[in-house]
Amino acid sequence: MFGTEVTDDDGTVSFVKLVKANDVSIRRHRKIKAEANPFDPAWRSYFEERHEYQMQHQGRRLPPKLWQAQDGKCPVCREPVTKDVGWEIHHVVPRASGGTNARANLVLLHPNCHCQVHSSVWKGELSASIIRGFEET
Repeated sequence: MFGTEVTDDDGTVSFVKLVKANDVSIRRHRKIKAEANPFDPAWRSYFEERHEYQMQHQGRRLPPKLWQAQDGKCPVCREPVTKDVGWEIHHVVPRASGGTNARANLVLLHPNCHCQVHSSVWKGELSASIIRGFEET
């Protein structure tokens, strides 16, 4: 077995092994129905279901727990967070102010909403209470 010992910031020593290719499971993608049209309102529920499935099974690309906790919506504009529009992870309490990377301190925002939150216009208006209030509704 190939590997090495790694020391974390807190001094904890752990062994990291080289992963073999056959240790990685194969995940098949879900095919889109040939007749499905993303621009046809009749297929809207089909594509919403596909989108929800993809968001829940994306692993490291998108924190599914954050997306689920927000019901798939941006807490600023209340619009759906999608792969097409994109997202950014926002720290409710900035790390520079003592905030952490804990899930309770993170929210998914659209890139434009994230810029607005950090702009001078939004400073003071959008606080942790507004974002947390969204989760309760």
